[in-house]
Amino acid sequence: RAPKAEPAAPAQGAPTAPAPPAPAGAPALSEYEKERLANIAKNHEQLAALGLDLASTRLKPARAPPKPRKPREPLPEASRRSSRLE
Repeated sequence: RAPKAEPAAPAQGAPTAPAPPAPAGAPALSEYEKERLANIAKNHEQLAALGLDLASTRLKPARAPPKPRKPREPLPEASRRSSRLE
């Protein structure tokens, strides 16, 4: 197993987003959850610095509303019958 790399220090003057406060009555965040939120914030900052933070919304076309369905026609009467039923 590879040793865990130390997280990179934020760039000089770059704001770091603090973890959002836990709701009242919720358990405190674990170290994993804190690290995960820090990674998410760091990735978001990097995307914003590259101008890609909103790129995904510009790439996806707006979804068209679904077309209304046609009502089904009633099934016709059975055209074949067993001769054993007579």
